[in-house]
Parts: sequence; structure tokens; C-alpha cells
Amino acid sequence: MLYSAFAILCNHWFPWVYLIYVWSWVFVGRMLLKENSLRKKEGWNEYSQQSYFFIPKVGPNFISTWMFYVPLFGILYLLWIGGGLEGFLKDWKGIID
Repeated sequence: MLYSAFAILCNHWFPWVYLIYVWSWVFVGRMLLKENSLRKKEGWNEYSQQSYFFIPKVGPNFISTWMFYVPLFGILYLLWIGGGLEGFLKDWKGIID
């Protein structure tokens, strides 16, 4: 969070690209090490049936899980590019009026 604050202060795209690159290598690498460690432990089969690598499973199969996550992330993305909830409500108020 501290480094993302610096990226916000810079108000440029390059710090964000660099941070995403570093975060993806650091966090994904650590997540892979943790997954390999958990495979050796008791209860791995139950855990792997309840969770994907990065997100929890919602529903009995792959399709129902992605039918939950795709609209959720789509709504969050639309709120983000629209200026948050206030921007979203302001746009709808202009459409309704």
C-alpha cells in the first residue's frame, strides 16, 4: 500500500506497471511455494476441492463459480472507471431526469 501511494503521487502510468510487475512476481511466487507446502499436509484434498489457486470456489462447478465472479468483477470495474458509486449515481440521475 505504501508503494501504491507513491505511484498515486507520481500521477504517471509507469510506476503502476512496475508495481504490478514486481507484485505479480513476488506474490505469485510466494503463493506457489505455499501451495507446494500445503500439498504435503493432511487435509490438502479437502482444501483443493474448496478453492482455486487465487479465488475461492462458489458453487459446485467451474461454470457456476465463473458466473459469480465475472459479473462481480465487471461491476467493480465499471464502478472504478465511472468514478466510484458517486459517479455511477450521478450518471444514472442524468439518464433518469
